[in-house]
Amino acid sequence: MRGTPLLVAVALLLAGCSGFTGGDESTPTLTPAERPETATYPPGVSAEGVVAPAALADAHTRRDDSLSYTLVSNRTVRYENGSVRSGLSVRVRLAENRTYLTDLETAGPRGPVLLGLPPATATYWSDGTTYARKLSRDGQVTYNTFSPPDQYTATWRFWTRTVAFGGRSGYAGQTIRETFSSIPTRVAGSETRNGTVVYRLVGTAATSTDFAAPEIETVSNLSFEATVDADGLVRSLRYRFDGTVDGTPVTVRRTIAYERVGTTAVGEPPWLASAKNSSR
Repeated sequence: MRGTPLLVAVALLLAGCSGFTGGDESTPTLTPAERPETATYPPGVSAEGVVAPAALADAHTRRDDSLSYTLVSNRTVRYENGSVRSGLSVRVRLAENRTYLTDLETAGPRGPVLLGLPPATATYWSDGTTYARKLSRDGQVTYNTFSPPDQYTATWRFWTRTVAFGGRSGYAGQTIRETFSSIPTRVAGSETRNGTVVYRLVGTAATSTDFAAPEIETVSNLSFEATVDADGLVRSLRYRFDGTVDGTPVTVRRTIAYERVGTTAVGEPPWLASAKNSSR
């Protein structure tokens, strides 16, 4: 094996990046419904909304450990003229046996440098033994296999809990905790999906900027919606707000959604043989 495509330190993931790009995928809108008196709310959630963000974050992380799913994460930061300042799009397909396939796309002059200078796209695949990458940048496509630089980088948790949430190791739980600590919510409705009750939470204002990227100075005109199942999995988290970076107005959009929960399967990508051959 030769080369390590993840030589860029994880700490650089957010360097100059405050957003994701790519098409946001919509999920079914939950119809407001009368809450039953015997409702069993997720950990950290009551009839009033999220009352214990840390408890909800812990429950989400525990659920994440045992499920197969497809995780879609998009975030974009745009200037007033509509141009992209920074962007990162992540889609992780995670099988029950923890084989994964991750698609990444970076964009914008201040986008993340995880794949080198944006724009770039890449796909990573691993069954826990073999690690392979397909990278497209500057009009060229390269393939290779590699050895992760440490015991965490390139594992399924690295993609689902760090990269997809735009931060350092274990950032998924921190993102959920900081988001619901910063944004007061109320329960707006519920529905049953495959025998599981899913609650819809909404918010319209933030008490701090802790949930946003570090360079975001102000938050206004916030629109927030999340769905959480009865066991504490935050199945979707979406927001939009107007803000400033270095005094410059920007608009931030973020979507994190868990799809095909319990039904996602992952096979070998068709380019795996090319990656193995190029690394000999």
